[in-house]
Amino acid sequence: MASFASMLANLKAANSPSTQNFPPPSFKPDDPMITRTSSLNSVNILRSGRKNATPAPAPAPAPAPATATATAPASTPSNIAICATIVDNFPHSDIWQKWAQSTNPSKYTASLHLHPKNPDNIQNSYLKSICIDSSIQPDWNDVRIVQAMLLLIKKALENPNTRFLILCTESCLPITNLADCAEKLTKTNKSWLRHYDKNSATSKFDELQCFGPLEKYIPSNVISKALPGWICLRRDHAEAILGLPKNLEAELFPVFKGVWAPEEMFFPTALNLAGCLNDEEVENRMVIFAEWDRHAKGSDKAHPVTFDSDATGGLCVENVERWREGGSLFARKFKYYVGLRNWESVIGEVDGRRGGGEGNSNLKKRKR
Repeated sequence: MASFASMLANLKAANSPSTQNFPPPSFKPDDPMITRTSSLNSVNILRSGRKNATPAPAPAPAPAPATATATAPASTPSNIAICATIVDNFPHSDIWQKWAQSTNPSKYTASLHLHPKNPDNIQNSYLKSICIDSSIQPDWNDVRIVQAMLLLIKKALENPNTRFLILCTESCLPITNLADCAEKLTKTNKSWLRHYDKNSATSKFDELQCFGPLEKYIPSNVISKALPGWICLRRDHAEAILGLPKNLEAELFPVFKGVWAPEEMFFPTALNLAGCLNDEEVENRMVIFAEWDRHAKGSDKAHPVTFDSDATGGLCVENVERWREGGSLFARKFKYYVGLRNWESVIGEVDGRRGGGEGNSNLKKRKR
């Protein structure tokens, strides 16, 4: 294993303009959104090469600003922020708007935030209103996706009531109503991501293209992967990730350039560096259901199954029940428009079969 000094030097070198062509760092050291340092010192974790290392003694931090509260006060509603990285369309915006209509706004709310690759192509006034300002134009399998996701996180945290953040794409759909989603997230009070380390890597490709390129920057037993890479973050975990550049004195995301599926590697590894990737704080399951065709060949192996055909069943009662039984609250991949009435009908029928739940009056049950 490389020494702490060499790892930190490599990390800082990766931030040099001569070694990468990214825009300037997204977060400045005095940014109020990251002045709250994580409870565990990520530099000390790098120094020891161990996960969850005990931090070195440090002076008591200054009081955190109101926007950096780990959870919203009990008297205010808990907000679930949907943070979607898109190209230039959000085809299911009607479904997401319907889903976000809380039947108990004093208890829970939802907000929508978009990072478009091509914002000039968006004509819908509502979609324009929920797009964040950014000049980043990420491609598929591009580390700039991580940058876009970080900017979405920062925007979502501007709402002091935001308690959970769902990182997703335009091909994702909710498969439960907002009330049930909020109840399940609040009950566990954890981040949700299915993650594993190099010892559990599923293939040589994983070892060589995902874990291997990071080992000169980060201890190998700290590097982790989430599959899928679209996850749920608890507020304080999101804040800890935004605080890593201050702790490390360098941006973390540039070292993920050239790593396969960088978003799948960045967030669990960042959580591990912040000392948060443990069973007490993270639910090790998919918040957004996705599956891969084991019989796919070549580049098709990298893409999840799309639920747009008779072969996969699409958005149907049987699929939604199966996805929910696995513990997921959302699902992907839906490339084509599903239709608001169809979504309401399917979700309403599944809710009805399960005895309903708070907030189901917004959804229509399928007529038999």
